[in-house]
Amino acid sequence: MAVQTCNVRGCACSRRNEDFGGFLARHLETPLRCPIKKSVLQQVSIPDNRTSASQISTFPCTIRCEEMTSIKKPLRVARVLHVALLVMVVVDFDISYRFAPIQNQISPILVYAITFVGLNEIGVAAFLRSRMIKPSEESLSSNPNDEPALKKWWTGVIVTLVMASTIVLFGLVLKFMGATWNVACWFFIVGTLLLLAWAPRLDVSAVE
Repeated sequence: MAVQTCNVRGCACSRRNEDFGGFLARHLETPLRCPIKKSVLQQVSIPDNRTSASQISTFPCTIRCEEMTSIKKPLRVARVLHVALLVMVVVDFDISYRFAPIQNQISPILVYAITFVGLNEIGVAAFLRSRMIKPSEESLSSNPNDEPALKKWWTGVIVTLVMASTIVLFGLVLKFMGATWNVACWFFIVGTLLLLAWAPRLDVSAVE
């Protein structure tokens, strides 16, 4: 706890600042010429000594609520997108099962090319998660007000989820090009597993 000292005679601001709201409530009756009181009142935009202790006691709660809201809102949106992408996997599977043409001859080179692109996309997504999401989660766990880290986490989550869903789309494309289920099913399986493994998670216990 910080200790603030005031040189104004008769001012009690040299006591330990145990609680932000309690500090202001105890020292509302101190002289306004006190530099410590002036600085604190200016930080919370209190114009004079007429603010009650009950009003002051709500400031810390308001700050904590704002921190929780700023973190939980993007987390909630990311989870909604995650659920929507999982639903799209089911829709893609149903479409490929119902409307895909009967098995046709497809060039193995094309299958290898799409597989190569899919593997590279998985590698890029894993790299982005290690460089963007994990460091941001560590930063937010210690400092919930880190806006750059929150934006970095949000960008990494959205990009990697979309990249995982494109693996499923590759399976859908291959099925419509005439590939067998023995080939196309692996793209559905891998894409679904990645979406489940990369579900948006963020520790907000630091501000709760």
